Amino acid sequence: VGYMITLPPGHSDEAMATKKSAGWKHVAAGGMAGASEIVIMYPTEFVKTQMQLQRKTATPKFANSFDCARKIVAEKGVLALYRGLTSLLVGTVPKTSLRFGVFGKIKEAFKDDKGVLTSGRTLVAGMATGLVEATLVVTPVETMKTVLIADQNSAKPKYNGLLHGVRSIIAEKGLLGVYKGWAPTAAKQMGNQGIRFTTYEAIKNSMRPAGEGGALHPTQLMLAGGAAGFISVVLTMPFDVVKTRMQGLDAAMYEGTVDCVRKVYTSEGITAFWKGMAARLPRVVFGQSITLAGYDVFMRLLNKIA
Repeated sequence: VGYMITLPPGHSDEAMATKKSAGWKHVAAGGMAGASEIVIMYPTEFVKTQMQLQRKTATPKFANSFDCARKIVAEKGVLALYRGLTSLLVGTVPKTSLRFGVFGKIKEAFKDDKGVLTSGRTLVAGMATGLVEATLVVTPVETMKTVLIADQNSAKPKYNGLLHGVRSIIAEKGLLGVYKGWAPTAAKQMGNQGIRFTTYEAIKNSMRPAGEGGALHPTQLMLAGGAAGFISVVLTMPFDVVKTRMQGLDAAMYEGTVDCVRKVYTSEGITAFWKGMAARLPRVVFGQSITLAGYDVFMRLLNKIA
């Protein structure tokens, strides 16, 4: 069911890469592309998280995402926008490597004898990829990033950095302490990857003249990745907000995912589930453009030198 995502045998970007590349190249290219994207886009992720952690009050500290960035830079300097970067960067290489590796394996398994992959199967492959990365990498990394950012906002910060934070949380709450918010994180990642890969493949397919294959120009890949990122943000933002609330320092006020959704809706209204979207949109749209185009560029480079 659904439109077909396919190219003449041996002419797709994936097929061309697979013929020339060993598996480690996909892992390396994905890791380098992900690291590049994180370093470039992290300030928007920081601001988004700050906005989501801010509960509704009569006199909020930040009026909007731009006001948040301006005040933080004025109070603590530009480097303050990179607080928590280490935790996200440490998880980036395995996450992006895992993402491209898992999706590629599942996608190949889902193709029929003619190499045809339907939109429905692409969606399932993307969602399965999201579930795997949420469980193995994203949840603990996102938990530590959120905790470190929230801790910075307190009068007397408890943690001196990533390693101290991890050790303290595990000592206090056990290993499950870094897995707070797994359910909304898994839902968010499944939605993200399912929507992104399906949309990305469809847009790439539409960019090629009918009946023609061949690799797309990096600019085209960036446009396709950005469009896929935009759509995924709008549809999955509520999962991101709930995930952030359940991973913050005030997570104890929620009994679980459903209770968090109910309390946020009751106290702040439906629009609260899209808090921080102004900061997340450029983060994801440009981030996906950088990651996908970067992956393609790094793969071409690795294929030339190894």
